[in-house]
Amino acid sequence: MKIKYITIVLFLFIASSWIEPIKKNTVKREKVIVDNNSETINKLNIDLKKIRNKKQFLKKWFLENYLKSNEGILITEIKNKKYSISVFNINLSNDSPTSLNKKYSIIYFEKSNLSFLIPIEFNKIFQFNKEQMIGGYKEYREYEFYHIYLVQHNTLKLVMDTSKDCNYGVKVGYFRDDYCLEYVPNRLKFEIYNNNEIRFVGKIKYYCKPNIDRDENNLMPLEIKNSKIIYKYSKRKWIFQKESDYKCW
Repeated sequence: MKIKYITIVLFLFIASSWIEPIKKNTVKREKVIVDNNSETINKLNIDLKKIRNKKQFLKKWFLENYLKSNEGILITEIKNKKYSISVFNINLSNDSPTSLNKKYSIIYFEKSNLSFLIPIEFNKIFQFNKEQMIGGYKEYREYEFYHIYLVQHNTLKLVMDTSKDCNYGVKVGYFRDDYCLEYVPNRLKFEIYNNNEIRFVGKIKYYCKPNIDRDENNLMPLEIKNSKIIYKYSKRKWIFQKESDYKCW
């Protein structure tokens, strides 16, 4: 009897594995994992070429297929005629789940009709060594890091992530003013320098003595230092430079 029961269970298990699960009627997302596995670039299986109001269409798509809720979002469109690229910056409301990023960008390549969703606030499209790149800010709590994606063979590849450098990450933005230090401005100024270098420039105010917490009544910084974060591009890699005026923290 036991042998017969085990045989029936095995048969049902094998048969169920042959049945293809029912697919929901939603837009598919083809995921392309970048080399260091730190981020996911979503290649979107959508056709924007014939869509007149792309911003409205993408807002509806994002709510239905990504958030799957009625959270309020704001979408702004940035067109770059030189490279035939449209960027749709997506900002989630402050009421959205804390587990989600608050900022995303959809990069639409008009000539190839391809779209990609990446978890950054778009900043700039630029070119080094005839290679096209897209840069933007990645938010993490009160910190901001910087990402650069290389446009290569109709896809995107993450080639720079400042959170991977300097032990605790190179923070190009800091949005807190009650701790031991303060950025001025909160997001350091982005600059393109020469043909292979970018910089993040500003000032950092220091309020704490070594190993001593900040006194909440202390509104005057102990010192103010100029800050200059330097990255250079070489052999398809962005390298943090030791001559940067930046103390890792």
